Amino acid sequence: MDGESGTGYREGAAPAGSGLACSWWQSVPEETGGYVQRVVPDGCVDLIWWSRSSEIMVAGPDTGPVPVPLGPGESLVGVRFAPGRAAPVLGVPADAVRDARVGLSELWGADAVRLGELVTEAAAPGREAAARRVEVL
Repeated sequence: MDGESGTGYREGAAPAGSGLACSWWQSVPEETGGYVQRVVPDGCVDLIWWSRSSEIMVAGPDTGPVPVPLGPGESLVGVRFAPGRAAPVLGVPADAVRDARVGLSELWGADAVRLGELVTEAAAPGREAAARRVEVL
């Protein structure tokens, strides 16, 4: 748990040669009443599944801090690409998503919708479920 916010945030090591910096997951306990996460620029692009939607979002790279409001009981799962490694996967240069939050379906179409559905189907309470979501991403 993040002592200041009361949220649970964890990062996992990326497989060697994957082009990823890490996988990560964050959850906000129901009893917190919500939290605003301040995301600071890191030069990376993330693919993010958010429990409030089955859509996969593309985030960043950001040139400034971004406040992200998280509601009670929400969870997020993501993979973070190492700097310069997202473009071949996304099909667009990273500057096309700079300072933006874009639905992956805008870039991949129906394949992104299906991926979001697969991640959502893996959604069940507990750490094991978070690990399954990361594997699907």
